[in-house]
Amino acid sequence: MQITTPNEKIMKLSKIRITLSTSQNEKPTLKARGLKANNFFANYYFHTEEQRRKYLKRILRNAYANEKQKKSRRESRKSTPEKLAKVQPGIIFYSSWGYDQTNVDFYQVKSVKGNFAIIQEIRQESEPGSSELMSSSVKGIKNAFIGDEIRKKINFNSWNNDPYFHFNGFNDANVWDGKSKYCSWYA
Repeated sequence: MQITTPNEKIMKLSKIRITLSTSQNEKPTLKARGLKANNFFANYYFHTEEQRRKYLKRILRNAYANEKQKKSRRESRKSTPEKLAKVQPGIIFYSSWGYDQTNVDFYQVKSVKGNFAIIQEIRQESEPGSSELMSSSVKGIKNAFIGDEIRKKINFNSWNNDPYFHFNGFNDANVWDGKSKYCSWYA
């Protein structure tokens, strides 16, 4: 806690900056914002010091709970030998992405070393009888490699610990379940 003026106390806790002061009419006030934020998420005055203390306690409790949850999610995404054992050479991952059309790409794991895998895109084929006007269901063809090998970090979902590869802001490749995937295209 750092005292800046006789009337103001500033606390920097858990990535939150909290300013406690007294208003012109001698009411206790509280302002709170993230350390990197420009705007306050709380800017209140209270009738009593006790009301402010209760509100401050609630803000701190929520901030610590959020930090604990973030840390837990971070920990759950970390690699462990058990999780890495799910990624073996030969396993196929797929990504489905697109805006006006749905693109599907399949990737096969070629090798694994530590937290990284060498993957390579594989060809796909339309499921017989699934082709319609500008859409189809497709399956990956194991060992039908196309393109160059790619070295990717193995990531894990925080909710189910399944492995995935992150390509960019809109494209992740998840473990393929062997079922055909819908894709579409425009002329």
